[in-house]
Amino acid sequence: MERRGRGRPRHPDILTPAERRVLDQLREGGTNAEIAVRLGISPDGVKYHVSNMLGKLGLENRQQLAAWREPPRERRRRWAFAPLAVPFPLKVAGGVVGGAVAVAAIVVAVVLTLPRDPVPEPPPLGPTATATPMPVATPDPDRAVAVSTSVSHTCALRASGEVVCWGNNDADQTDAPDGTFRSVSVAASHSCALRESGEVVCWGDNTVGQTDAPAGTFTSVSAGGLHTCAIRQSGELVCWGNNALGQTDAPPGTFRSVSAGLAHTCALRETGEIECWGYEHPAARVPPDLR
Repeated sequence: MERRGRGRPRHPDILTPAERRVLDQLREGGTNAEIAVRLGISPDGVKYHVSNMLGKLGLENRQQLAAWREPPRERRRRWAFAPLAVPFPLKVAGGVVGGAVAVAAIVVAVVLTLPRDPVPEPPPLGPTATATPMPVATPDPDRAVAVSTSVSHTCALRASGEVVCWGNNDADQTDAPDGTFRSVSVAASHSCALRESGEVVCWGDNTVGQTDAPAGTFTSVSAGGLHTCAIRQSGELVCWGNNALGQTDAPPGTFRSVSAGLAHTCALRETGEIECWGYEHPAARVPPDLR
């Protein structure tokens, strides 16, 4: 009994939809951790997709992957046979004419019954079900994907989501908690990080409540001198800690990102304007064209 051929792969394209989403974000720039935040997945998942695409496409690095473009599909060539020309026999005298016509008819009939060569099939497009899979590199969970530093200590985010810190630890600011995180931010004597689940956790010096993170889910966090600010899932901005100069008096509205400084804070609104508050130092004044 003749065996039936295999069906088409579930995803006939060389890249899966998830890989294409990661590739689109990679072309816009950013680390694995930043791409993970934009897509709502883990940095480890982003790294896995990047490694898988490098293996599939035979590329060496992220720069080659970002520059890669899928080749256009070839048009299937159509083959056709030119019509067979049948010469009309020359007219000759007498009985030769009838014999020539009969011979020509026999020749035409024989030629038309000869087997024709099959039309060649074009080469298959893209990978087939029987193609040998390319080796996929195993992601390195210990590789750092983000780093934040301050006066005397530093923290980094691994591809696995673990946060590691080192340097001055007089206020326990390098004693990072367990768990998996999306991002990390350090200040003079305290540190904060955003968990995969969206909660903000801070550790270190808490003399003015700078590590008392509020409940809820957030998209980003920034640790300042003696205060901290974070953006909720709704886009609302919330700050806590020292407010001697108004640096935690967050304005209303929705924001994309926030950065806490020594005694002032700045944030980028959804509309693109930048707004700052706190210590009125010349460095904190926003240029008129950015307000």
